[in-house]
Amino acid sequence: MPAWFSSCWMLLFGRATPRVLPASNAALLQAAALYAVASMVDAALVFKDGRAVGFGFADLLFTAIATALILLVRRRLHRWPQTVLALLGVGFLLTLPSIAFNAVFGASVTAGAERHGPLVIELLLAGVLCWSIVIVARIMRAALDVDFVTGMAVSLTYFLTDYLVLVALPARIAG
Repeated sequence: MPAWFSSCWMLLFGRATPRVLPASNAALLQAAALYAVASMVDAALVFKDGRAVGFGFADLLFTAIATALILLVRRRLHRWPQTVLALLGVGFLLTLPSIAFNAVFGASVTAGAERHGPLVIELLLAGVLCWSIVIVARIMRAALDVDFVTGMAVSLTYFLTDYLVLVALPARIAG
């Protein structure tokens, strides 16, 4: 495993900041590839109508652009490589439980029909979502040099905007 990957594990458990990550284009490309593939696999398990590739690329593109805009507002654009690497690495790790859930329980969203797994598993996934919001808040706090409350506000805004963009896009991507 690449060195940046172990740093992402440390980020996942709050034991590091994005500053421990290298500002490396190679690491960024590796993380982007892992994140995009994980996002596509997860989307392929949920959307059975061929939207997975477009969804994965849209998710990756949103992460890169939104992070650049957030950092630009605070004049911290020089931290973009490390911040995006942190978000993509941690995002990849946090997508794995969702992939496992969708693979095992066959959650599908086709023609408006939805199937869900056991309540306990869904509550665990809700916990993973909440944990990811907190981790992104810690990443944003460190990248923007702000307090945790502001980092949490940025994280919640990021997640809500990401969700709204990705829910609206797939229908247009499958087109």
